[in-house]
Amino acid sequence: MAENSVHAPYNFVPFSEKLLIRYENLAELPRHDRIDPALHSGEIQVELKAETPAFVSDGQPDPRFFRGADGTYQIPGSTVRGMVRENMQILSFGLVRPGEDLDDVQIYFREMAAARESAGNALKKYYQGALDIKIGYTTSGKRFSIPQNVQAGYLHRKNGAYWIQPVQGSVLQVSRNHPDVGQFGTGDARTVPVSYQTADGAVKRLAPAGRSGMAQGELLFTGRPVGKAPNHLYLFPVETEDAEPIPVSDSDVLSYQMDLEGRSNSLKAYYDVNFWALPKEGERKAVFYIRYEGHTYFGRSRFLRIGYRYPLSKGLPQHHRERLEQDELVLDYPSAVLGFAWGQAAYRSRVSFGDFRLEGKARELPPVKTVLGEPKPSYYPGYVEEGKHYNEEDFRLRGYKQYWLKEADAAPLPEGKDKVGSTLRPLDRGSVFRGTIRYKNLTADELGLLLWAIRLDEGCFQTLGMGKPYGYGRMQATISALREVEPEKLYTPDGLCGSPKEGGADAVEQYIRAYDAYAADALRVKKPKKRPSLRSRNEIQDFFFLKQTVRPAEEVSYMELGAYKNIRSPLETVQTVREQAEQEAERGEPEDPWAALKAKFGPKF
Repeated sequence: MAENSVHAPYNFVPFSEKLLIRYENLAELPRHDRIDPALHSGEIQVELKAETPAFVSDGQPDPRFFRGADGTYQIPGSTVRGMVRENMQILSFGLVRPGEDLDDVQIYFREMAAARESAGNALKKYYQGALDIKIGYTTSGKRFSIPQNVQAGYLHRKNGAYWIQPVQGSVLQVSRNHPDVGQFGTGDARTVPVSYQTADGAVKRLAPAGRSGMAQGELLFTGRPVGKAPNHLYLFPVETEDAEPIPVSDSDVLSYQMDLEGRSNSLKAYYDVNFWALPKEGERKAVFYIRYEGHTYFGRSRFLRIGYRYPLSKGLPQHHRERLEQDELVLDYPSAVLGFAWGQAAYRSRVSFGDFRLEGKARELPPVKTVLGEPKPSYYPGYVEEGKHYNEEDFRLRGYKQYWLKEADAAPLPEGKDKVGSTLRPLDRGSVFRGTIRYKNLTADELGLLLWAIRLDEGCFQTLGMGKPYGYGRMQATISALREVEPEKLYTPDGLCGSPKEGGADAVEQYIRAYDAYAADALRVKKPKKRPSLRSRNEIQDFFFLKQTVRPAEEVSYMELGAYKNIRSPLETVQTVREQAEQEAERGEPEDPWAALKAKFGPKF
């Protein structure tokens, strides 16, 4: 790994410019009201064996391993479905759909201190221009910044819609040392209704709300005081009722919400995150805002966070963007097999996923408390190709995020960080879960794709549950039985008394080859020496490399915060890592490029 380069517990399978469309229109889709003898119906018996400790949360505030209605440990069928769908999306070159496969939001940022020679300098200039930041000086010559485009108002919500009502006049700064501030307590990140009096543009007196003969407003306490110069408080006058309300679009609301969710884990270490939450129905909140390039940005800081110029969907491959702009139904494999709802059209899934029950007695491990760092698209050197960022028109997203495989070793929770910690209560490695996946009226290639998305290739693993950045949830998926329904025998004495046709490993492989051949022909994959195969595509090779390569923890962990300051190169691609491993193997070095580390440090690696 190059010095001063990004490393992370995840990487990306690149989006492909190619799209594989399975059906041209709704009329071609198989019907649900009968079992078609020309198609394939049946069930797949699947075993999931944990190779590292695994934790599938029950979704409660203090989570435990998920249990079914009968009290047994289970992996919900919905969890398995999500895993299979993501694999199908990659293996079948599906359309990346904003809102389903991608949160199509603007990534927010605040850039005020980037060095002149850094990549962030252009962003700093963009930010300064958006807020129209000017430099002012006090009578003593002290320098300060003035964001002239930033205005103040109250963000309302009614009937699910959001709008901002401007305040009367201007927001006034109030020193934390003002003699009347102490009566309102010492907490930060809150607002307090107050009465006030001004003189010469300054707040002279503060009192509890409702005081006769005084103006009314809200006192905004921002974040914690920083350094020797404590930040100011802000006094919001009442709103101007006859001013034109400023509507806030659904996309701007969603972008704000996603940005807050991305920051909530760090915020809650010090504050009540509800301070930044959107107002509830019928409520209002004092906010700063600007209107810029067709967007309304708002926040509870005068130097508020704003969005990059382009949303995430701008970074999709051109062919995907063109199909999305046509706003037409695209029947790729995931939609055709697992169902969809699009406008007035809908189609039910032809595959159902049962819950996977734990076999035998549970082997529970002691609870593990750690910080579950969530990868954030705001860190563009990790998410965007070639070190570009979301203000550049030609930026391209790296692809589907996948976690590297490694041995389970959660980073301990730092002292005093209980508020941001999560508790994992995993079951031990060796835990086995068994379940059934049923399918109806699939073509041979559709069944082959489903089986491939479940089993993957030899030596590959699935990842399920929480703690994947720390190596938890690595599982080996085995198809123990493929039972196919023979429609012509269903209502005969043999069919009623007999059992479905059993298909073993050979049948599974045959169906996978049927899909591979069909898809390779549809995509016009160039023929190798034997037969065309999707496995010759870089995207598929990267996917399986991620799914089978167990890496040393220090190579694929989150970086310390201080390390980001010295980054000079973006995250290496999976292809780069894969080709380095292949070159080492060709030179006669161990097939596993990390075998020496494993030998030195033992089975942990």
